Amino acid sequence: MTKARSQRSEQTGFWWDIGIHSYIAARSAANWNYWHVAGRNAHFGTELMLKYLLVLPRLWYTGPWPNRGQPAAPSELITHDLVRLWERFGSDYPNHPLAEFTDFVGALNRWEDIRYAQYADEAPTVFATSMEAGANTIKVNPLKAADVFVLDVPELDRFFRALMDFIGITTNLRGNRMWFGKGYDAYARDNPYVIA
Repeated sequence: MTKARSQRSEQTGFWWDIGIHSYIAARSAANWNYWHVAGRNAHFGTELMLKYLLVLPRLWYTGPWPNRGQPAAPSELITHDLVRLWERFGSDYPNHPLAEFTDFVGALNRWEDIRYAQYADEAPTVFATSMEAGANTIKVNPLKAADVFVLDVPELDRFFRALMDFIGITTNLRGNRMWFGKGYDAYARDNPYVIA
């Protein structure tokens, strides 16, 4: 039996929530060494947080961002490319305080390349657990042929804390809406950037 599909529309107000849940799922998967699941969820969580910032007319509980670009329509953001979204974020929020995460966002973007386990035929695939380990893997490979995917969970923690602080997600909201069930435990485990 088939049912006619109902009309659907983007509910951008949920993007930050789903983004943070995906980040928590990435942390949990990394804890279990499920690298594909961890990398994909870290990528998706970052994608949704950036898209949310791009459609957001103003940051929470603060005045408007100086020289804020025109908020994007969801139809302008049909991409999974974190580098493109990051560049748009930089132009829409000039002089934002998150520029130090540019290389990290670039490393996360690589996970899109293996969404369906599309490994390089001519090079070993390496999963690295820190930005430094990823860079060292490339340096020590004499042919520079290793296909390296980095998921640096401590840096992911630092990045998501900086994103939440930038948006202005309050401590009360962080404690009430997102951390349901055992989600808070998965978020807080070994996380020096946890919001208590």
